[in-house]
Amino acid sequence: MTHDRSLLSLLKPWGYGMFSIQLWSHKVLRWLSGLFLLSIFAFNIPLLGQGTVYIITMAGQGAFYLLAFWGFISEAVLNRRAPKLPHIAYYFCLSCYAMLKGVYNGLRGRTIVTWQPRGM
Repeated sequence: MTHDRSLLSLLKPWGYGMFSIQLWSHKVLRWLSGLFLLSIFAFNIPLLGQGTVYIITMAGQGAFYLLAFWGFISEAVLNRRAPKLPHIAYYFCLSCYAMLKGVYNGLRGRTIVTWQPRGM
C-alpha cells in the first residue's frame, strides 16, 4: 500500500494552522509516546545522583511500571481482571507498545489495512 506523500504537508503549521497543530498533538506525539517514556526512563538513570528530584521521578516511574507489570501478570498470564490501577497502567503501557510497533512497521512499509480480531 502506498501512502499519499501530500498528506505530510498537513503537518506544516504555516500552511494549515490549528488543524496541523491538532494533528501533531493528537496523532504524531501520541504515536511516539512510548518512545518518550523509554527516553525519560533512560535519561533519568544517569541523573539519579544529581538530586532528590531525579530519585523521586525514578521512584514514580518504577512504581508505575510495577503496577503495569502487576496488571500484565493478572490479565495476560493469570487471565483475570487486575485491580483498577494496575489495569490502567498495564493497558497504557500496552497501547504505547502497540503504537511504537505500528510506527516501526509503518516505517518499514508493513501496514495493516484491515484489522481482524483474533479468533475470527
